[in-house]
Amino acid sequence: MSGAPPGGERLAFLFEPREAAGVFRFPAAGDALPAGLEVRGWRLQPAPANLPRDGVVLGRSLGHGLPEREIRLGSDDRLRHLYSIGQTGTGKSSLLRSMLLSDIEEGQGVCLIDPHGDLFGEILENIPPERADDVVVVDPTDTGWPVGINLLEYDVEDQRHFLVQELLGILRRLIEGEYGGSSSNVTGPLFWQHVRMNLLLAMSRPSDPGTLVEFHAIFNNPSYWRRWIPLEASDPQLEFWATHVLERTDYLRPGSDAFSLGAYISSKFDPFVFDPMLRLLFGQKRSTIRLDRIMDEGKILLVNLAKGLLTETNARFLGMVLLAKLQAATMARARRRKKDRRPFFVYVDEFQSLATSSFVGLLSEARKFGVGMVLANQFLTQIENNQIVKSILGNAGTLVCFRLGQPDAEAMEPRLAPAFSASDLQNLPNFHACVTLLARGEALRPFTMRTLFRGAENPDGDSIRSDIVARSRAKYARPRKEVEEEIERSLRTS
Repeated sequence: MSGAPPGGERLAFLFEPREAAGVFRFPAAGDALPAGLEVRGWRLQPAPANLPRDGVVLGRSLGHGLPEREIRLGSDDRLRHLYSIGQTGTGKSSLLRSMLLSDIEEGQGVCLIDPHGDLFGEILENIPPERADDVVVVDPTDTGWPVGINLLEYDVEDQRHFLVQELLGILRRLIEGEYGGSSSNVTGPLFWQHVRMNLLLAMSRPSDPGTLVEFHAIFNNPSYWRRWIPLEASDPQLEFWATHVLERTDYLRPGSDAFSLGAYISSKFDPFVFDPMLRLLFGQKRSTIRLDRIMDEGKILLVNLAKGLLTETNARFLGMVLLAKLQAATMARARRRKKDRRPFFVYVDEFQSLATSSFVGLLSEARKFGVGMVLANQFLTQIENNQIVKSILGNAGTLVCFRLGQPDAEAMEPRLAPAFSASDLQNLPNFHACVTLLARGEALRPFTMRTLFRGAENPDGDSIRSDIVARSRAKYARPRKEVEEEIERSLRTS
């Protein structure tokens, strides 16, 4: 016994190891602890030695007396996606902020879809000068300078039918969310047929694309649909629809319940067409932002869904539309050679509110086309579609678990055992996470990490934000009056 008092060496022989374990026990966690003794309710696991040395920064390792190291995730491994889960306030936003700023500093192309606007603002205020001209701001609350997002605009014929299918899926999910099990009483085959075919009609002239506002007008103006006749391209299905259905349909005639067919259908789109913020975005014939170019040129796309101002339903609709357009742009990369697919990383906080059934396809296919997803939410039961849960847990190569409630901790335990138990996951302090990381395609053993505090407050943030917004407006937005005049012209029938 080195350092023992004279004669103290014999104390080592007073107890056998088994007896000592029974007599001397570690104190239980509580208020009355010996001074200087820390008791944790979670296990601390050091990071493996073979951590990646380059890539996006996630945080710093924790270990028993070991020096802290940066935790990085390589670009190739990121294409297998990252999923972060944890209760509110535990560190998810800190992780996303750190990763985004690391990506931006490294010159990567990124997209952030932020449901609240806080992270959106923090990133805006920390853009380095050398990347100021790469930022594309989509902020529906900036009504003086709206960007254009025509969800009915497309580049190739395949995208036309894909976008229609996506819009139907978006509408179906929103209706199911509002009406629950009775949603089938609100819509039916006739509803979906008229929506589908009139969307295709409004998209039938690529040289002069229709808009959501114009599609809405088909159901409220008896002759408005004729502006697309004759059809620009041969389409027997649409020709039959126009000559045999629309010619015989009076959308304004009241039915037995005193409501017209047109009002019945168009009412489902009223929130998106009459909301002044969304109307300015969706009423422009030409999109002022091209997602394929943003991805190919490595731009920084920052989207503020601002659901506190837009309402939750309208914010979800805008987010779903942008994800659908991103998916179309991602799939269009199939026409490019692999070496020409520049990596692009999409960050979606509270993604569960935006995910439709086709989201499963995006997760499984995006990697092939150079797109990596970074997804975050609070708990698994927020994800209503079980197929999406399976797809995330099956496709996400890197998992970052912050503190969880009991059900989620038990669900995640098999993916982190034996390094961590459900109890560990329930007792993590804020800004600490249990991580499983991909390194060169191989899963490393789970370890503990703490997030970095980057970009939360910048004394020069206001001036940086103003400069970035002004630059983005000049390139990607239009004056409100100009947009309103265009919408007014588009709704004239003569």
